Amino acid sequence: MTRGHLLVTTRRHRRKVEELVGGGVGGGEKGEEEEEGGDEDDDGDDDAAAAAGEEGRDLGFWLPLLAKTVAAVTGVSDYNIVQNNGARAAQVVPHVHFHIIPRPASLPALQNKSWTMFGRGQREELDDAEAAALAAGMRDVLRVEVLSMLERRGRRERREKRKKMGGKL
Repeated sequence: MTRGHLLVTTRRHRRKVEELVGGGVGGGEKGEEEEEGGDEDDDGDDDAAAAAGEEGRDLGFWLPLLAKTVAAVTGVSDYNIVQNNGARAAQVVPHVHFHIIPRPASLPALQNKSWTMFGRGQREELDDAEAAALAAGMRDVLRVEVLSMLERRGRRERREKRKKMGGKL
């Protein structure tokens, strides 16, 4: 739709958000396909995140990091995160997926015009070389963001451990 438009999806097939494993109180609920014994990966093994009831949590983890990545690489700070559930809600592909759509200043404001958000007139073409460079830039920025987050988490865990041990460590 625009330069930097990114899709975020689950590894296992889920038609709607409510089918995500781990989406309910306490997590670990099984989606329809699992209860009925269907929808396994090609190799017959359940996806580790789904089996552990972490699909919803994982999406919540990745969406902010990916939105930050898209904004950094495109230089566009305004964006939509869109997710549709069912045909009447404009879901065309029957699989849970989120769109992160940068809204550059060159596009008209969508204020009070949400019905035009996905109109054909809003789309931009991207050639293969530009797309490859954009994807490489996103991977680089995302790698830095994840490593930085892991460093912060490690420092926080070390501080908590020192507190528990009375400052000795």
